[in-house]
Amino acid sequence: MEVSPAGISRAAVIELPREGLRAQLKSVLGQAGVSTGRIHLVPWDSEHLHRTQLLPPMTGTERSLFLERELAREGGGAKAISSQILRQVEDGASKDEVLVVAAPRDGLDRLLAPFLAARITPRLVTTAPLALVKAAQALSPNPVDRPTLVGHWGLSGLTLAVVSDGLLKLARQIPRLAVPGLDPLEWVVTEIQRSVRAYAQISKGGRVEQMLFGNAEAAVERVFSDPGQLETRLGLPVLNLNAIICTLLPDGAEEAAGLPAGVFLLPFGAALLAPHETPN
Repeated sequence: MEVSPAGISRAAVIELPREGLRAQLKSVLGQAGVSTGRIHLVPWDSEHLHRTQLLPPMTGTERSLFLERELAREGGGAKAISSQILRQVEDGASKDEVLVVAAPRDGLDRLLAPFLAARITPRLVTTAPLALVKAAQALSPNPVDRPTLVGHWGLSGLTLAVVSDGLLKLARQIPRLAVPGLDPLEWVVTEIQRSVRAYAQISKGGRVEQMLFGNAEAAVERVFSDPGQLETRLGLPVLNLNAIICTLLPDGAEEAAGLPAGVFLLPFGAALLAPHETPN
């Protein structure tokens, strides 16, 4: 995806080859007219961890060592850890509010290996919740400053993120459940309600006030194209992100992809990000 000041100038969905990826990757991207120096990767992984926490002021090196020790105590194997200072706050003493993002190191290495072998160094490696939040902030007609839940039914699973004061407070990535006869609306509503309760707990009673939702699955487009269904079940106003990003896409992009406009939400958000705006 290429984003210009006027909107999205080019958008395509590419299914990368599963075999011989290293040899074919550069060719596939070249045929699509993608500049290899500007690639932003958005891996979707339910094992990605997002955490916002208060830390005393320290150097970047000290913060990295502290977080490595802290996450190592929690177990789960080696992790690639990045952090970003969001703002300074007064909590009895001056502290930094820090966004921490951690990914299983072996999974990240496997993802990057074919790109690096093809001499393609991504400009940015971000996560689905961070890309989704950036897309929502760009698409929402109103500033996303009050507690907002952003949701995306994607090709790999459900991504949910709560934003408050413009900052990510909670992120969840839930794999699709392979249950015969499962009603996708019921499942999505259940996970949204869990996220709302989790935010209330970590924020000590904070309340989600609105929701922005997008869908990338053609088979359930009819269900989620009407935000009224979610509004009725959740008791929250819901904004359909598909309807907004659709107006920014080049003519025929949805038909060419064979998928709803929501499939472009994560790459759109990633395309808008700069390396200094996210733990990279």
